[in-house]
Amino acid sequence: MRRRVIEIQLDGYASWVRGYGSRELVMEVVPVGKAPVWLPSVRAWCVQQHTARDVIAACERRGFDLEVTGPRAAGIRDLTSADVAEPEPVIEPEAGLW
Repeated sequence: MRRRVIEIQLDGYASWVRGYGSRELVMEVVPVGKAPVWLPSVRAWCVQQHTARDVIAACERRGFDLEVTGPRAAGIRDLTSADVAEPEPVIEPEAGLW
């Protein structure tokens, strides 16, 4: 069984979401009453960048494969390998008089 692949292109103020089931994902994260805009030239749903980031989170929750492209995608890729603060080392009590 093939896993779903959702393609997301982050391109400044407008982002594109395409793939099987992408409309349902967009409708899940978009506020009630706002229908997504279909762009026939690229065969994708046009959404704002913050909506595209919410779609990425919804895809990750459901276990879909993602293909994130575009000039702003580097920031998303950097988040996956973000530096995590290391815990401070435990200080051993010094041998002393007390």
